Amino acid sequence: MKRARQWRPGVKRAAPWLGLAAVVLGAVGIVDRWDRAEMVQPGASPAPVKPAARRPGAAAVPPPPMQVDPAQFVDLFPHQDWAPPPPPPPQVTDALPTPTQPPPLPFAIGALWLDNSGGFYAVLTAQGREFPVCVACRQSGFYREGDVLLGSYRIDKVTSQEVRFVYLPMKRLQQMSLGG
Repeated sequence: MKRARQWRPGVKRAAPWLGLAAVVLGAVGIVDRWDRAEMVQPGASPAPVKPAARRPGAAAVPPPPMQVDPAQFVDLFPHQDWAPPPPPPPQVTDALPTPTQPPPLPFAIGALWLDNSGGFYAVLTAQGREFPVCVACRQSGFYREGDVLLGSYRIDKVTSQEVRFVYLPMKRLQQMSLGG
Protein backbone atom coordinates (compact mmCIF):
# COMPACT_ATOMS: atom_id res chain seq x y z
CA MET A 1 0.00 0.00 0.00
CA LYS A 2 1.26 3.46 -0.83
CA ARG A 3 1.89 6.00 1.79
CA ALA A 4 0.17 9.34 1.45
CA ARG A 5 2.52 12.25 0.99
CA GLN A 6 2.96 14.44 3.89
CA TRP A 7 3.35 18.13 3.57
CA ARG A 8 6.79 19.18 4.55
CA PRO A 9 7.80 22.78 4.81
CA GLY A 10 10.80 23.62 2.79
CA VAL A 11 12.09 24.01 -0.73
CA LYS A 12 9.37 22.27 -2.68
CA ARG A 13 6.64 24.66 -1.53
CA ALA A 14 8.69 27.87 -2.00
CA ALA A 15 10.10 27.02 -5.48
CA PRO A 16 7.07 28.18 -7.56
CA TRP A 17 6.85 31.48 -5.71
CA LEU A 18 10.53 32.16 -6.17
CA GLY A 19 10.23 31.66 -9.94
CA LEU A 20 7.25 34.05 -10.15
CA ALA A 21 9.11 36.66 -8.08
CA ALA A 22 12.13 36.43 -10.40
CA VAL A 23 9.93 36.98 -13.49
CA VAL A 24 8.20 40.00 -11.94
CA LEU A 25 11.46 41.60 -10.81
CA GLY A 26 13.01 41.02 -14.23
CA ALA A 27 10.02 42.65 -15.94
CA VAL A 28 10.22 45.65 -13.61
CA GLY A 29 13.93 46.03 -14.38
CA ILE A 30 13.28 45.93 -18.16
CA VAL A 31 10.48 48.46 -17.92
CA ASP A 32 12.63 50.74 -15.77
CA ARG A 33 15.49 50.53 -18.23
CA TRP A 34 13.10 51.12 -21.15
CA ASP A 35 11.63 54.23 -19.47
CA ARG A 36 15.07 55.75 -19.09
CA ALA A 37 16.25 55.08 -22.64
CA GLU A 38 15.98 57.89 -25.18
CA MET A 39 14.44 57.48 -28.60
CA VAL A 40 17.23 56.91 -31.13
CA GLN A 41 16.90 57.72 -34.86
CA PRO A 42 17.76 54.80 -37.17
CA GLY A 43 21.46 54.77 -37.99
CA ALA A 44 22.46 56.95 -35.00
CA SER A 45 24.34 55.63 -32.01
CA PRO A 46 22.48 55.65 -28.73
CA ALA A 47 23.51 58.26 -26.17
CA PRO A 48 24.55 56.98 -22.75
CA VAL A 49 21.71 56.90 -20.27
CA LYS A 50 22.28 59.14 -17.29
CA PRO A 51 20.31 58.55 -14.15
CA ALA A 52 17.98 61.45 -13.44
CA ALA A 53 18.79 63.46 -10.37
CA ARG A 54 15.68 63.62 -8.31
CA ARG A 55 14.99 65.78 -5.35
CA PRO A 56 13.23 64.14 -2.50
CA GLY A 57 9.47 64.79 -2.75
CA ALA A 58 9.63 65.98 -6.39
CA ALA A 59 7.15 64.42 -8.78
CA ALA A 60 8.49 62.56 -11.80
CA VAL A 61 7.92 64.37 -15.12
CA PRO A 62 6.34 62.08 -17.71
CA PRO A 63 8.04 61.90 -21.11
CA PRO A 64 6.42 63.93 -23.93
CA PRO A 65 3.84 61.99 -25.97
CA MET A 66 5.07 60.34 -29.16
CA GLN A 67 4.12 62.00 -32.43
CA VAL A 68 2.42 59.37 -34.64
CA ASP A 69 1.56 59.77 -38.31
CA PRO A 70 -1.85 58.10 -38.99
CA ALA A 71 -0.82 57.40 -42.61
CA GLN A 72 1.73 54.85 -41.34
CA PHE A 73 -0.94 52.58 -39.91
CA VAL A 74 -2.71 49.90 -41.92
CA ASP A 75 -6.22 48.77 -41.05
CA LEU A 76 -5.73 45.04 -40.46
CA PHE A 77 -9.44 44.39 -39.99
CA PRO A 78 -11.38 46.53 -42.49
CA HIS A 79 -15.19 46.40 -42.59
CA GLN A 80 -16.47 43.62 -44.82
CA ASP A 81 -20.02 43.23 -46.03
CA TRP A 82 -21.58 40.49 -48.16
CA ALA A 83 -24.54 42.63 -49.21
CA PRO A 84 -24.43 44.06 -52.74
CA PRO A 85 -23.66 47.77 -52.97
CA PRO A 86 -26.71 50.05 -53.09
CA PRO A 87 -27.81 51.20 -56.56
CA PRO A 88 -26.61 54.62 -57.64
CA PRO A 89 -29.05 57.46 -56.93
CA PRO A 90 -31.20 58.47 -59.89
CA GLN A 91 -30.06 61.48 -61.83
CA VAL A 92 -32.25 64.46 -61.09
CA THR A 93 -33.00 66.92 -63.82
CA ASP A 94 -34.26 70.40 -63.12
CA ALA A 95 -37.13 70.36 -65.60
CA LEU A 96 -39.22 67.50 -66.91
CA PRO A 97 -39.05 67.13 -70.66
CA THR A 98 -42.11 68.58 -72.34
CA PRO A 99 -44.06 66.07 -74.39
CA THR A 100 -44.03 66.69 -78.11
CA GLN A 101 -47.44 65.12 -78.64
CA PRO A 102 -50.68 65.73 -76.74
CA PRO A 103 -52.26 62.81 -74.90
CA PRO A 104 -54.70 60.65 -76.84
CA LEU A 105 -58.27 61.88 -77.03
CA PRO A 106 -60.35 60.62 -74.09
CA PHE A 107 -63.57 60.63 -76.13
CA ALA A 108 -65.47 57.64 -77.52
CA ILE A 109 -68.49 57.59 -79.83
CA GLY A 110 -71.68 56.96 -77.88
CA ALA A 111 -74.24 57.45 -80.68
CA LEU A 112 -74.64 58.93 -84.20
CA TRP A 113 -77.85 59.91 -85.99
CA LEU A 114 -79.45 62.10 -88.68
CA ASP A 115 -82.76 63.85 -88.16
CA ASN A 116 -85.52 64.33 -90.79
CA SER A 117 -84.13 67.69 -91.91
CA GLY A 118 -80.60 66.22 -92.51
CA GLY A 119 -78.96 67.50 -89.34
CA PHE A 120 -76.10 65.36 -88.07
CA TYR A 121 -75.75 64.60 -84.35
CA ALA A 122 -73.14 62.72 -82.34
CA VAL A 123 -72.90 61.84 -78.68
CA LEU A 124 -69.33 61.60 -77.33
CA THR A 125 -68.58 59.93 -73.99
CA ALA A 126 -65.61 60.57 -71.69
CA GLN A 127 -65.00 60.13 -67.96
CA GLY A 128 -68.54 58.83 -67.40
CA ARG A 129 -70.17 61.89 -69.01
CA GLU A 130 -71.99 62.35 -72.32
CA PHE A 131 -71.40 65.30 -74.66
CA PRO A 132 -74.01 65.72 -77.43
CA VAL A 133 -72.48 67.49 -80.44
CA CYS A 134 -74.25 68.84 -83.51
CA VAL A 135 -73.01 70.24 -86.81
CA ALA A 136 -75.34 73.21 -87.27
CA CYS A 137 -78.20 72.98 -84.81
CA ARG A 138 -79.75 75.70 -82.69
CA GLN A 139 -81.02 73.47 -79.89
CA SER A 140 -79.94 74.03 -76.31
CA GLY A 141 -77.82 71.41 -74.52
CA PHE A 142 -75.69 70.57 -77.57
CA TYR A 143 -72.02 71.46 -77.95
CA ARG A 144 -70.94 73.35 -81.06
CA GLU A 145 -67.71 74.68 -82.59
CA GLY A 146 -65.81 76.84 -80.06
CA ASP A 147 -67.14 75.08 -76.94
CA VAL A 148 -64.63 73.55 -74.49
CA LEU A 149 -65.01 69.97 -73.22
CA LEU A 150 -63.30 68.63 -70.07
CA GLY A 151 -61.50 71.96 -69.60
CA SER A 152 -58.77 71.12 -72.13
CA TYR A 153 -60.39 70.29 -75.48
CA ARG A 154 -61.99 72.99 -77.64
CA ILE A 155 -64.20 71.85 -80.54
CA ASP A 156 -62.61 73.28 -83.69
CA LYS A 157 -64.79 71.74 -86.41
CA VAL A 158 -67.64 69.22 -86.59
CA THR A 159 -68.54 67.36 -89.82
CA SER A 160 -70.35 64.12 -90.51
CA GLN A 161 -66.95 62.40 -91.00
CA GLU A 162 -64.92 63.80 -88.05
CA VAL A 163 -64.70 66.07 -85.03
CA ARG A 164 -61.56 68.21 -84.70
CA PHE A 165 -60.33 69.30 -81.28
CA VAL A 166 -57.60 71.70 -80.15
CA TYR A 167 -55.75 70.49 -77.08
CA LEU A 168 -55.51 73.84 -75.26
CA PRO A 169 -52.39 73.32 -73.03
CA MET A 170 -50.26 72.60 -76.13
CA LYS A 171 -52.44 74.28 -78.76
CA ARG A 172 -52.26 71.12 -80.89
CA LEU A 173 -54.94 69.97 -83.31
CA GLN A 174 -56.39 66.46 -82.88
CA GLN A 175 -59.14 64.75 -84.83
CA MET A 176 -61.58 61.98 -84.12
CA SER A 177 -63.07 60.02 -87.02
CA LEU A 178 -66.79 59.37 -86.85
CA GLY A 179 -66.61 56.62 -89.51
CA GLY A 180 -68.82 58.35 -92.01
